[in-house]
Parts: sequence; structure tokens; C-alpha cells
Amino acid sequence: MLTVAGEYASGSSRTTFVAVPARGHVVAAKAAVVAVVALAAGALTSVTAFATSQAQLADEGLGMSIRDFGAARAVVVSAVCGLIGIAAGAVVRHLAGAVATACGVLVLLPPLISSAGAGRSGALGAALPTHAWLGLARIGPPGAGGYPSPAVAAVVLAAWAAGAVAVAIGAIVRRDQ
Repeated sequence: MLTVAGEYASGSSRTTFVAVPARGHVVAAKAAVVAVVALAAGALTSVTAFATSQAQLADEGLGMSIRDFGAARAVVVSAVCGLIGIAAGAVVRHLAGAVATACGVLVLLPPLISSAGAGRSGALGAALPTHAWLGLARIGPPGAGGYPSPAVAAVVLAAWAAGAVAVAIGAIVRRDQ
């Protein structure tokens, strides 16, 4: 979010777009950089959190290994939702609004859909990024607890990330000419 919304707030987006008139390429390049950095930082943070928590749980006999079913996948998948944030920053162009938009999509929308009767297993609820993330991050047999299989969840999460970047590119190309 900061890579796009911060640039609009400081006014340096004008300089960027004068230097590189192909606005779609600018947003795509930013999304690629954010994806790489977010995946690296997210993976480092997730591995550190996993190692720290498991060291504490091991003392109680509750720890697990990174080699246990689904543990590595849960650690890696926690880094993917940054692309939704960059799209929110590009569309909203204000940091606080971008944070609110990303939190709304990732945190507030799933319970609203669930309380509206679609439920966790409903088609609308299953198409949400949070539901897909939980399907990937869940440690247990595939499909347990009403969550999608890892393959389906990966496709849904990838579609949200790609769709968010496409919306950001479209918004910037149309609006910022």
C-alpha cells in the first residue's frame, strides 16, 4: 500500500508517470517488486514466528515440526495478501483509505457474508481471499472444517491477487492520464 498511496500523498507519482508514461507497466512493476519483497519478508516473519512459537510449545509437549502435514504451506501462504494492499493503494490513493479497504476485504467482509446466510461453505464465502487463505494455512487433512482443498484455495488466492493488480492497473491507466 505504501508503494502506491505514499507516492500519491507526496506527489512523486507525477514524476514517476512523467518518467515512465506507460502507467500500466509502472503498476505491474511495483506489484512485482511488492510481491517479491512481501513474500520474502512474510516468509522470514512466518518462519520466525513458527520457530518461536514451536520452541515455546515444545516445552509443553505440544510442538510440531515444519515437516508435519501442512506446516510449511501455512508458513509460506501468510505472505500473499500484500498484492490486495497494493491494489487498494492504487485505487484509493490515500493510505488510511487503502488500509481500511484492504482490512474491509480481508477481515470484515467474510463475517458479513457469513452472517448474511451464505455461510463458510457457500459459494460466495468460498470465493473470498480470507477463506482461501484459511484453507491453505490450515494444518490438517485437505477439505477438513469446510475449507477448500489446498489446490482450490491456491487458485482462489491467486485469482484475487491477479484481479487486484488488474484493477489497480486499470484504475491508474484510466484515471491518471
